[in-house]
Amino acid sequence: LVLPSHVTNNIEGDVVNTSDPGLEESGLPPFPALPADTDEKTIEEIRRTIVVIDIDPTLSANAVIEYFGKSAGEVKYFRWCTKEGEDRKIAMVEFSDYGAIMPAMRLNDTVLGERTIKVYYSTQAITKPQAKSNEAAQKEIE
Repeated sequence: LVLPSHVTNNIEGDVVNTSDPGLEESGLPPFPALPADTDEKTIEEIRRTIVVIDIDPTLSANAVIEYFGKSAGEVKYFRWCTKEGEDRKIAMVEFSDYGAIMPAMRLNDTVLGERTIKVYYSTQAITKPQAKSNEAAQKEIE
């Protein structure tokens, strides 16, 4: 997967800035800068990922996925997060397609369950389970 052609990454000093004129036109904030040594694939994943804060504690992962799936776009990965000293429920949501980011960001300050959620751009990718190579799996069997 690659970012759409109108979205550009520029390395400035020790950070990468991703620019999307569409965000500005929609009145959405610019993406946060990322470390300059972040590889392209990871940047692309991060730019399809949001952080949702203050989720109603009674809601399941499926309820959150369904809400963002209906209102923004197909959810590819979902992960609950914990933060030291933070009692609000937080999740990271990675979409299958970059096009879901704008509608997802517009869900900031909407009510999900009994809570008003906050939606932010993520600054990290969701850690995925590593697929084992056939060789590694074969060694385990032996």
